Amino acid sequence: MIKTDAPPELSTLCTGCSACANICPRDAISMNWSPSGFLTPAVNLEACVHCGLCTKTCPDLNAPARPPQAFDEPRAYAAWALDEAVRLNSSSGGVFTILARHILAQGGVVYGVAWNTDGELSVRHVRLDSLPELKLLNGSKYLQADPGHAYRDIKKDLKEGKTVLFSGTPCQAAALRAYLKKPWDSLFIIDIACHGVPSKNLFDAYRQDYERSTDRQISCINFRDKTHGWNHYSVMKFHRDGSGSGARIYTEDLFMQAYLSDICLGEACYNCPHASGPRTSDLTLADFWGAGYFHPKWDDSRGISLLLANTPRGEELLNQCGRELFLHREDWHAVKHTNRGIRRQAAFPSRLARRNFLRDLRQKPFTEAVAQHTARFKPRAEVGLLGVWMTCNYGAVLTSFALYRLLEQMGKSVSLIDFSFTERQKDPATVFRKFLVRERISTTPLHSLDYA
Repeated sequence: MIKTDAPPELSTLCTGCSACANICPRDAISMNWSPSGFLTPAVNLEACVHCGLCTKTCPDLNAPARPPQAFDEPRAYAAWALDEAVRLNSSSGGVFTILARHILAQGGVVYGVAWNTDGELSVRHVRLDSLPELKLLNGSKYLQADPGHAYRDIKKDLKEGKTVLFSGTPCQAAALRAYLKKPWDSLFIIDIACHGVPSKNLFDAYRQDYERSTDRQISCINFRDKTHGWNHYSVMKFHRDGSGSGARIYTEDLFMQAYLSDICLGEACYNCPHASGPRTSDLTLADFWGAGYFHPKWDDSRGISLLLANTPRGEELLNQCGRELFLHREDWHAVKHTNRGIRRQAAFPSRLARRNFLRDLRQKPFTEAVAQHTARFKPRAEVGLLGVWMTCNYGAVLTSFALYRLLEQMGKSVSLIDFSFTERQKDPATVFRKFLVRERISTTPLHSLDYA
């Protein structure tokens, strides 16, 4: 029997990026799904030679390497594909497809995320070297993708003189940089504005619930169908028998409700240095949700991308594709607030809420678990606690904290009502306020005592 060292969730730092599994010279590290539903490294202690390459390479334990000549601030562009078919079949503006076509036309290769329909439905990184295959990478896939040994394959392609385009989450972009250890002139890295990766257990429960109720097996899902327009994107399921479900607006889809509530993301996603810190990619792709505000005359119903050129090479690649893209330079400081995935991490509801939801996914019907645990993310809380927790007193704040947690454990959505009287009570730098922020305790301002 092979001895392994694989804690349920390795660390609040581990993103499951697979850099360690790729760098290990003895293949002693494998990536497995933890009980909570996240990719986690497991070490075969009999094969491990304790060389330390895994910890030296890990981008979560070491400061991510910035690419050469990276801009101090990204250069932002509004963009979309001039090919209308490409734009309509994409999640936003269709920019990635244009960039990938350009690389393939040069004889290069493209690495991106595709559905894996062999056995359990999942997503993984694949290598493409022809245009017909490119459709496999279309669309957003809101799952944690398994890179496999993609970083090894990329290094081999680079050594053979091929131009390579890689796309992935910010942590995967950092992992590739860390694995390669040196810059390559023939490599372009694209990361996405990442909301975080949800537990695979959520998706599996969602899929099983749908397949049981419809008696049809899912082959893949388009989470960003534009039947109802880009701003009101829909979820469309495709079945193994060739049929498809109707498009359902994302706010009505239970998977999307749970995912966007941030209640089931990987531990590291709530404190991700790769999403909020300096980017390790050449280009960042995001949705330009604020396009209508900045450019009222533009038709944004078909999707508009927000592109960040983080390096001169990234901007050079954009310019090379200029004839196939609409590009409009934007003010970075103005547009950075339009998509939270390009400047900050997901909001942690609380460890207790997250743990209880992941537990209930295993023990309760899917629809019941989602309905119960996402109620707290609706505009109004079920319970408001009116007390003196803000008075800069340890006993007061701990009493309110304990009652908050008890009500939360009972399945209620709770908020502490904030009616501070003094400037000290309002000061976010006090140990009491910092404690509540760290524990992700919801607070609601009170405008006047009459309001109470």
